[in-house]
Amino acid sequence: SAIFELYPPQLLSVSVTKLLLCFMMMFTYPMPFFSSRELIIMMAMIPLNQRGQESQPTAEGERTTKGASSPWWLVDDRQLIAPLHLLLTFVLWFTTTMLAIMAPSLADVLDVVGCSSGTTIGFLLPPLFWFRLRGFSWLATLLLVVGGLVGAIGTWFSVEKLLQ
Repeated sequence: SAIFELYPPQLLSVSVTKLLLCFMMMFTYPMPFFSSRELIIMMAMIPLNQRGQESQPTAEGERTTKGASSPWWLVDDRQLIAPLHLLLTFVLWFTTTMLAIMAPSLADVLDVVGCSSGTTIGFLLPPLFWFRLRGFSWLATLLLVVGGLVGAIGTWFSVEKLLQ
């Protein structure tokens, strides 16, 4: 980080801070993999198991699949076997590491993430929730169209800047 260039490199406190920062990054970097891995399993792996099977409601209101048995790649209904778990984690790690190495600067990456997720959260999801909960509204439609255009244009220019 460029912030450490402000201090003399021979100071022990600067070296200790750099070391602690490395440890912090090493132990916090894998944390987002948990949710990403769970989403991939729920969206890709579990539907493969439940295709063509009848869904039955239970007393608690949940839906279960009648006669479903876990396929060979799942330990239970939601957890991959160890080799696939490690492979999926490695693929996520390798992909994010390569993208981080290829990115010219953190500012460009934050531009892309901010344009895409910020407009989605601020301008696209509220009108969609409105449509789902209350029905059609011209104001929600206007917000959806304008927010979608601004988000698409901003994301386009941010990705273009990142790829240059």
